[in-house]
Amino acid sequence: MKAKLKLECISVLIFVILYSCSFAQEDYSPVVQANIKTLENDIFKFAFTARGIVQTDESAPLSERMDEYNIPGLSIAVINNNKLEWARAYGVLRNDSPGTVTEKSIFQAASVSKFITAIIVLHYVEEGIFDLDADVNTYLQSWKIPDNEYTKENKVTLRHLLSHTSGLPSYSGTLRDENAAPPTLAQYIKGEYPAKNAAAIPEFKAGDHWSYSNIGYAVIQLILEDTFRQSLNDIADKVIFRPLHMNSSTFNYPLKKKWQKEEAYPHKTDKTVGSPEQEMPRAMGGFCTTPSDMSKILIELMKAYTGKSEKIISQKTALQMFKSEAQVPPEALGGLSLEMGLGVFLDTSGASLAFLHHGHNSPGTVFLVFAIPEKGQGAVIAANGNIGDRLYLEVLASLSSLYNWESGQFFK
Repeated sequence: MKAKLKLECISVLIFVILYSCSFAQEDYSPVVQANIKTLENDIFKFAFTARGIVQTDESAPLSERMDEYNIPGLSIAVINNNKLEWARAYGVLRNDSPGTVTEKSIFQAASVSKFITAIIVLHYVEEGIFDLDADVNTYLQSWKIPDNEYTKENKVTLRHLLSHTSGLPSYSGTLRDENAAPPTLAQYIKGEYPAKNAAAIPEFKAGDHWSYSNIGYAVIQLILEDTFRQSLNDIADKVIFRPLHMNSSTFNYPLKKKWQKEEAYPHKTDKTVGSPEQEMPRAMGGFCTTPSDMSKILIELMKAYTGKSEKIISQKTALQMFKSEAQVPPEALGGLSLEMGLGVFLDTSGASLAFLHHGHNSPGTVFLVFAIPEKGQGAVIAANGNIGDRLYLEVLASLSSLYNWESGQFFK
């Protein structure tokens, strides 16, 4: 009992020290320092109701909001003028042992993995290896999407898979027999034991409507690995990680030994430590990174969109990526009105287009990317708590106010 009490006291002491250090001013300009201070001391409070998300007239310090939502750790990177303007980290890597969150801490990006996967696909569309509108069975070698009544008129294409309009089943998490060995990618896609999810067989006509499909991205992973005979991580390393010098990003898990001390562990809603998701198809939710590393992708895409760079994709492809393919039902995203591009959500409610993608891995890691290409502004937010998505919306609203981001959806 004494040993347990001692460990808890050490953890609390580290947490207190962390806050006193993390909230100290750094070598930033006075304007940036003021923005950081405002965010840390006075962020918007939201109410999360059955009717949707409502911004209240109240605000509170960031540390209080983290405590309110039982968020052990948080990491934020802010982009301005197509540059990483500042990055800060708060809290602990895991609630049951020493270890503070820093800018180098690696979080599961969850479904933001789909955003990365989409960029890879579009890179190869541009190279002429894939056609967005071809039957994906043209590329699948180890397995084919079975024909049924829904594929008679419309075959499933990469455009459908990327925009969640493929007609493939929608399910959350990794459905499998916990007492058996982890399913292979093929077993997930086929819905074969020990996987327990529905197989990747169309349930409605492709292109008919939007329906979020994790398994659709598992199929994309299979297309990539069938085509290049490499793992998804090796493909991503060639197309994205190395060109953008992303040295803290991977689709592989467990993490490399040198990174394990920086791993932000997921936490359940009661703040107890959970087990990281590691056995799902990686394209669905297996990407791990830091907000600072992730900001490099956002900056590159914003530059591509405005014709300032084409390291990964050209302006023509970026414009195609950020073109609406489907309307997302507001009830799917807590009342937010968004559209779906190719692997990315679009907010067209403001004067300038914004793109974003969120991620949530069970039992408790969340991730959010948000950017406004024409302004060269954006943010990456990661938290290791199960309802961290509530906190990242409050942080995003506060940043939107500080930086005059135009969308009225994120702050009133």
